[in-house]
Amino acid sequence: MFPPGAGGNHYKNLLCLDQSFYNAKDFTESLYKIGRRTVHSKPGRNFNSALLSIANQENTQVIMHGHFAELATYSSDIRKILDKKFILIGLNNSEDFELLKERSKRIYPDLDALGDYYQSEQFFLYQPEICQQYFNTDIKNICCIKLSELWNPDLKSFDIIDRLNSFLDTQIDYDQAQRYHSVWYANNHLSNHHF
Repeated sequence: MFPPGAGGNHYKNLLCLDQSFYNAKDFTESLYKIGRRTVHSKPGRNFNSALLSIANQENTQVIMHGHFAELATYSSDIRKILDKKFILIGLNNSEDFELLKERSKRIYPDLDALGDYYQSEQFFLYQPEICQQYFNTDIKNICCIKLSELWNPDLKSFDIIDRLNSFLDTQIDYDQAQRYHSVWYANNHLSNHHF
C-alpha cells in the first residue's frame, strides 16, 4: 500500500522483476522511457479486484497494490486471503511528506490544496498498526519502507531489495532493479534532494 504520488507503481514493477509472481507479466520495459514520471502498467485504479480469486490459490503469489482506500473497499475479501503480506510505503516524518508533496504537485496539480489534512491522513493510513487491524494480519506480515528510503538513488543504501527478498522469499535481481530505479529517479527529478 502506498500514498498517492509515492511511487507505488514503480515499487510494484520492481517486485514484478521476480517472475514467481502471478502478475509479473504486468511489467514491461517500455514503462521506463526517459521523461516518463509515472509507470502504471494499467490505466485507472491501481487495485485489480480480479486478482482476489487468484490470491488464495495454492502456490500462487499475487501482487495486489494500491492506496489504502482502494484496498479498504475490498477489506472483507482481503482478510480471507491466507498467508498475506503487506508492504507499506509510509511517510515517517515531515521530510517524507515534503518529498511526496513536491512530486505530487508535478503529477497531481490540484493535490496541494489539501495541505495539512492530506499530510495527517496519509501519515495515519500507512502505519503498520492500521494495516494490522483493518486487514486482520499479524504485525510480522508487514514490511515498512519509508518514502525517503525508496526515493534514495541507490536501492542498496537501505538494503531495500535484500529486505524485500527476505520478507517475500523472492529473488529480485538488484542490478536489474537498480537500472529501472535509476530511470524512474531521474524522470522524477529526485536528484534535487539530498538523501
